[in-house]
Amino acid sequence: MKIIVLTKNYGDGYTGAASATFSLINEWTNRGIAVDVYTLHVVGAVNSAATVHQCSGKTEMIRKIRAKTAGSSAYVGYSDDHLGFFFRLVPLRYLHTYHSFWPVGAFYTGRLGIVKAAWFMPQYAVTIYNSAVTISISDWMKHVTQKFNAQSYVIRNGVELKEKHAITGGIEKNKAQYHVLMVGGIDQRKFGHLLKVLQLMPPGLVNRLSIDVYGAAHDQALCEKLRSFSNVHLQGFKNDIRYGAYDFFLTTSVMENLSIAVVEAIESGLPVIGFQVGALAEVVTENLGVLVTVKKDQALAAVLTQIVEQGLKFSLFDNSQVIAEYDWGLAAKKYSDYLEGI
Repeated sequence: MKIIVLTKNYGDGYTGAASATFSLINEWTNRGIAVDVYTLHVVGAVNSAATVHQCSGKTEMIRKIRAKTAGSSAYVGYSDDHLGFFFRLVPLRYLHTYHSFWPVGAFYTGRLGIVKAAWFMPQYAVTIYNSAVTISISDWMKHVTQKFNAQSYVIRNGVELKEKHAITGGIEKNKAQYHVLMVGGIDQRKFGHLLKVLQLMPPGLVNRLSIDVYGAAHDQALCEKLRSFSNVHLQGFKNDIRYGAYDFFLTTSVMENLSIAVVEAIESGLPVIGFQVGALAEVVTENLGVLVTVKKDQALAAVLTQIVEQGLKFSLFDNSQVIAEYDWGLAAKKYSDYLEGI
């Protein structure tokens, strides 16, 4: 088996989907599987053992894949975004992984979200429908993919951490300052509500939260507003984040499928505080954090205020069963089995 990866944007760190594909390619090439990547944009670290073909346009991408796979039955396709249906034009049987949150996300991301859904969802629908197998990263989104393709299954993304802690027991009280971790590309969807939440906290308490944000700066205007808070520190994108240096993980995203950063936080023993979006409830149980209704800024501000004033106590909970599925080696093996079968 040889794998052709087709994706609009390729490179570790650009998006969660791009990083997931990067990790899978590492696992596949380590197992001796040949991987060719066809992409329009290279936007991060690349896999040294894969062959990367950066194409000037979509027509060239299809033409090059067609030339590469002509006359050979050894090739199968893998897609991670809305362009996956291009494999149908090659033609090449393929597996698609659905990382996104359309159409549900349209209802939580405003007018722009509706416009984006109108553009992306038809392409995703065609991509999912024409795939031999579609993989979702959560049970929550599988209910969407299986409407378009009966061959829909769930494979969890993996996590890669140097430090792992299997037990969590809450957030200590009476600390002079709480070190808070946030991870994700900085845009309105993920960080727009952080501004509102911080403004709703009592001024004397909000500065006891020292917030480090790791992620690419997609919205410069929003970054400037975040920098206006002396306790918010934009750290840029980094591959190696020391989760263990923080008291808890905060997410203000108004729509996600299933954030791998949240899983990494749980695997590190960090409680997760944030909005209940997408599939977060599949991993953030009552003993691992507190989730409030999406966009309820006052409710989230109240939880953060409670943490500063009183701490937050959970029953000791062994999170090893929750995170056991989130392993790249296990994921790559499952993907390989499905790819071999198509």
